Amino acid sequence: QENIVPSIITDTDQIEQPIKYVAGLDISFVKGNDKAVASMVIFDYQTLNIVA
Repeated sequence: QENIVPSIITDTDQIEQPIKYVAGLDISFVKGNDKAVASMVIFDYQTLNIVA
């Protein structure tokens, strides 16, 4: 994650359009094999209601 730090926008003035959605992601790997389970939730930025 340290390699993406320079690309993170920390000043909202750099965002040209209003933010509509935000997402949360997670992945869990199963020990002992090559399987994983991933999940993503998309929220409406204003209401924090789940949209997908």
